[in-house]
Amino acid sequence: MTERIFPFVIILATSVVAAYVVDLMDHIVHGTLYYYRLQFSYNWIDLYWSLLKAIQVLLSVIIITTIAGTAPTLRTYPTARKPYVRIVRLREPSVIVAIAMLCFGAITLSLSIVYTESVFAFIGLGLTFWGALLLFIRPKKYIQLSLLDSIAISSLETIDQIIGDLGYGGQAVYLPPKYSKNLQEASVFIAYEKNTVVPPLEKAAEGKPIAMSPKGIFLTPPGLGLANLYESRLGKDFTKVDLAYLQESLPQLFVEDLEMADDFQMVVKGNLIQVGVIGSVFKDLCSEAMRLPNLCGTIGCHLCSSIAVALARALAKPIRIQETKVSRDSDVMEVCFRIVEE
Repeated sequence: MTERIFPFVIILATSVVAAYVVDLMDHIVHGTLYYYRLQFSYNWIDLYWSLLKAIQVLLSVIIITTIAGTAPTLRTYPTARKPYVRIVRLREPSVIVAIAMLCFGAITLSLSIVYTESVFAFIGLGLTFWGALLLFIRPKKYIQLSLLDSIAISSLETIDQIIGDLGYGGQAVYLPPKYSKNLQEASVFIAYEKNTVVPPLEKAAEGKPIAMSPKGIFLTPPGLGLANLYESRLGKDFTKVDLAYLQESLPQLFVEDLEMADDFQMVVKGNLIQVGVIGSVFKDLCSEAMRLPNLCGTIGCHLCSSIAVALARALAKPIRIQETKVSRDSDVMEVCFRIVEE
């Protein structure tokens, strides 16, 4: 959001400075230079006033065009499958104040052009500048991470209990989209035996939670929502990209866009994909998930699961979490994913 607003803020700020410089120049011409024997004459004053008014008109056009291009009533964010449209609520106090300031600013700028008054120009530029900022810098509601962790850990504990009580001791395998009826869905298969088993394609496509041949269970990955969010923010369908795209895009997504981590690295070594995450906002959740014996290292927490879903979609091959390491302070997490041959 910040990188989208910054260029327009620069344009508005530059226009305000330019208007101030023009006003100083006018004061110099009609004040200081007369003390240096400048002779008033309509031969040059008409041209001077025309140029001054032209500059003010151009500055007004820049301001109005910038506002018109950056303050739409609809904001559209591209997604992998269809656009998501968010409507700005015109009854919100911040929006009402912003629109009022923009209207008064436009009126004041028009008056400055008609009457050639620098004071009106400054007032109009100031009103339009702050009105544009209010349309973008809107109040947001934040909640504590501890609250989200408390909500998320309960679902992980439920999955861990189900796996343990049913006796499914096999390694969890994240299946690519071809194993699902809907590309938006994803599934992870856990075999009953203690080995890595990829179910037949026709069995997985049935959509039944329990499989008998091979014996196992299909679950919805806990990180499916995060993986869909990655696609939404990047505007890409991971089934149409390759592993190199994930290596290039996920670090920027994690660090700059979603601000989920301080650093993110992905290294590919043959059929192994090593991912390192430093300073993750999910570090407390990952620390809690490490205590669940049937979860960590198989299905993984929400973060590990989301990366596994993304890899399965991009590679179109089954993926399993081979190893997970977390530092003592939970600040550094290393996850090793393995590509499973079908």
